[in-house]
Amino acid sequence: MKWIVPIRRNSYTHSPVSILCFPHAGGSASAFSTWRRLMLWADIYAVQYPGRDRRFREASSSDLAEWAEQISDEVASHEMIEAGRLALFGHSMGALVAYETASVLATRHALDATLLIVAACAAPDRISSEWVGLPDDELVHTIIRLGGPGGWHIRELRELYLPILRSDLQAIADYGPPSAPPTKTAIAVLVGDLDEDVTADDATRWTEFSPLPVSFKVLSGDHFFPHQTHSGVEATIVRLLDV
Repeated sequence: MKWIVPIRRNSYTHSPVSILCFPHAGGSASAFSTWRRLMLWADIYAVQYPGRDRRFREASSSDLAEWAEQISDEVASHEMIEAGRLALFGHSMGALVAYETASVLATRHALDATLLIVAACAAPDRISSEWVGLPDDELVHTIIRLGGPGGWHIRELRELYLPILRSDLQAIADYGPPSAPPTKTAIAVLVGDLDEDVTADDATRWTEFSPLPVSFKVLSGDHFFPHQTHSGVEATIVRLLDV
């Protein structure tokens, strides 16, 4: 498997839910490595984008729809669909990739995810391209201000990850939602109460991109609340999936 990385697989028990996680811009599957200690009742997987971690030799494309097609093809033949339900969790840019993946799974493979959780992401018609043209120092400062990972002061890491981040930001700016939205996948939108990038108004616009009712929840934390201990994200997912 090229796109899907196991975070935790319950080998000795049957998991009622598989959760597939989609990282933020510039991020990788390892962003969800701490989730192996959470939600022990579920099998947890994460998407590995090209150009990072074990795929670092691959060019990072800037077409989220193309990513979704390849991810959905892999999901359709993956053991995760043997669980009773499949939930998609997308953080920031990952929410757009997850939304697109849900659409392709439905239209190409006749597979409907039970739930799509959109975290720290504005609706597709509220996506901003203002980050694309920021100078390097200003872009790094913005990531840190929003609560993003550190290490940007290390020159080697900066030279390695800035091109990846910029490619991802361009992909976000170029994204247009699918013509056939997922019609049987419920959407839950999570926002951080300290997020300076995604407003509640931006988030509520997700109602325009699903024929089903969309639920909303404000959690504790900034733009990177899914990776913050006291955000309440685990308890929220438990309630959303009713497990």
